[in-house]
Amino acid sequence: RLRPIEMIDGTTVVVGEGVANPWNAVNYLGTLLMLAFVVDASVSLWRQGGRRRAAVVGGGVVFFFLVAGVHSALIEADIIQSPYIISFSFLGIVVAMSAELSRDLLRAAQMSRKLQQSEGELRESEQRLDLAAESAGAGLWSLDLNTRCYWVTKRVRQMFSLAPDETVTAGRFFSLVHPEDRERVRQIQETIIESRGEGHAEFRILPSDGNLRWMAWRGRMQYDERGSPRYLMGVTLDITERKLAEADARRHLQELAHLSRISTVGELTTSLAHELNQPLGAILRNAEAAELLLQADVPDLEELRATLADIRKDDERAGNVIDGLRALLKRREFEPHPVDVGRLVGEVVSLASSDASARRVQLGTEIPSSLPAVWGDSVHLQQVLLNLLTNGMDAMNQAENGDRRMVIRARLVGEGQVEVAVSDSGPGIQPDVVSRLFEPFFSTKATGMGMGLPISRTIIEQHHGRIWAENNATRGATFYFTLTTARGGCEG
Repeated sequence: RLRPIEMIDGTTVVVGEGVANPWNAVNYLGTLLMLAFVVDASVSLWRQGGRRRAAVVGGGVVFFFLVAGVHSALIEADIIQSPYIISFSFLGIVVAMSAELSRDLLRAAQMSRKLQQSEGELRESEQRLDLAAESAGAGLWSLDLNTRCYWVTKRVRQMFSLAPDETVTAGRFFSLVHPEDRERVRQIQETIIESRGEGHAEFRILPSDGNLRWMAWRGRMQYDERGSPRYLMGVTLDITERKLAEADARRHLQELAHLSRISTVGELTTSLAHELNQPLGAILRNAEAAELLLQADVPDLEELRATLADIRKDDERAGNVIDGLRALLKRREFEPHPVDVGRLVGEVVSLASSDASARRVQLGTEIPSSLPAVWGDSVHLQQVLLNLLTNGMDAMNQAENGDRRMVIRARLVGEGQVEVAVSDSGPGIQPDVVSRLFEPFFSTKATGMGMGLPISRTIIEQHHGRIWAENNATRGATFYFTLTTARGGCEG
């Protein structure tokens, strides 16, 4: 039947009355399952940190479901007299969800504006970085470790003569590297990737235009959000002009060193002439003696053999002096190889011995027989020792005859280093002069050019060593320089 009901505001509504269907219990069971699902989802969201959304949306759904369900159950149990108002409960759910959705939309709009702003700042930063790199003549690049393809700037494409739209793969890059440098650069790159660090290299390239160029390359690993290697990023500089300038500087240095050797030999001319006259004179006298022996009716063969042996010995002595002079005077490139320190010092002492005798200077050596070979150019190292010996003898010109002594010592220091020391018994070095000894054109001699020690320093640095001077504890000074042993791996 239909029954009228008077509402609170005085209006009358008509509701239906009848027997409740027992299957309505299924509807309430479904509501309870829905509530259980919403509660479980809200608890999970709360634990994950979404507490506001769990409280507003989850709490709203649970509350309004309970209101609607309880209200309907009370009406059907005839406990209250009211029409069904389930729509109002669901309206509350919609309002709660709409509020959160609106909040998400507002936050998304704010994030979108921030993202646009960040992208603008990123583009501006990239432009500034590109401008700075262009100003420095540098090119930027990035290697994707997944695709093995390079992202490169316009400057890099110009350096390597790459087309504007060309895809730069790892294979394409290494095809441009000079064959002699290719494997070395590949190993450096793989080492950076494996060690997750950074590294650098200098290498030559052969671009399509055919002009050989030098590049300086530096790279560093970049990682993704999981900490895994993702990109190898770096910068490249064209250092061709610098390399050409270094080659010119080396050539000029070699020419200057050659002139210095000629000047040193010029200073030793008188002594060297005496050094040659001795064996040549001995050869002449022995040859005359051999002629006399041959004129005898029965030549003394034993005496003749001894005379010929003396001639051979003197000839070898003169030949060694001439070979040493030829090596010093010859214009040549820096050619490193294993050098025996004892033999090197012996050759230099032999060249300078006549000059030392003329100056009444005693030359001594203290070279251990177990000393390992060093890596270097024997002629350039001879020049260094000759310069130091000549300077030391010049410094002792005012010393008493009995005090004129020079000693060349050598010893193994540290791992893979040999230290050579040239000591004199002169007046020593003035304290205000020590710091300027190796400056170009600075000399303590009245007629000195000031190039011997600077050239010696350059030669030693070219051998990956260092050179310095100290006053002795009593009198005189000692010049030291270090060299790398041949097994120390300084080749090239």
